Amino acid sequence: MVSEVELQIEQMPAGAIAEPPSLVDLNTMVVNRLILDLVLAKSVQRNGVSVSAADVVQFRDGVYAKYGKDVIINQLAAQNAVSLGRIDDFMRTVLLEQKLGQALVPKGTEDEQTAALVEALGAMSREMDIRVSPRFGEWNPNRLQLDAGDNLLSLLEPVTTSAG
Repeated sequence: MVSEVELQIEQMPAGAIAEPPSLVDLNTMVVNRLILDLVLAKSVQRNGVSVSAADVVQFRDGVYAKYGKDVIINQLAAQNAVSLGRIDDFMRTVLLEQKLGQALVPKGTEDEQTAALVEALGAMSREMDIRVSPRFGEWNPNRLQLDAGDNLLSLLEPVTTSAG
């Protein structure tokens, strides 16, 4: 996934985005999104929430019409590590989050629904006991994102021989 986004960003015209994300940032964004997708999937299943493929297409096309397709494509790549081929998946996630918030607080304001969504996803991620490789950091269920890790693949251990 990271390679797809990295290639897409490299092929963008100059000035399409203010500052390209680092490889570390792209990795973090992808891992964050994968975790949230798992937590959301379990939450929507438990709450009986779903969206259709037609809902996703309608939502995506509306976002494109409002903000401009190229702007959205470039923004999703640079700020969310979403490649062109995964945009509909991202749009599905956004719709599911909205519908889950509405299901949790049907007559609430958007802010109340968002707060309920964050609380529900945090509770679900605690229930799921999300753990990630320390190189990516630690999942924070209160913030619904990774807290930074050390970004080291491994620690070097001294090489020992059988002779000593």
